[in-house]
Amino acid sequence: MHENELKSLQEQVKKARGSLGRSPNDEVREARERELKNLELAWKRAESAVNRDKKVTIDQEALLKVRKEEQEKRKKGKNAWWMKECEWYLWILFV
Repeated sequence: MHENELKSLQEQVKKARGSLGRSPNDEVREARERELKNLELAWKRAESAVNRDKKVTIDQEALLKVRKEEQEKRKKGKNAWWMKECEWYLWILFV
């Protein structure tokens, strides 16, 4: 959903930049400049949301991998082990 929003905002910014160049009137130009600034800010927010979604997905995959490895080790006879909450936060920060 965020990716679709990002693509549509990119198209809107492109159109707004084109219309800004064709606006000779000062009042109209100022309004279009404000609109372009708002669209660019929305575009940056959408880009951040897409990047955040990708990071969350990567983190979830890494945790799932560690969990599966731990389950395999337990099947082979290793004692149960759980990552402490403080270690988990540190692990997320440095992965």
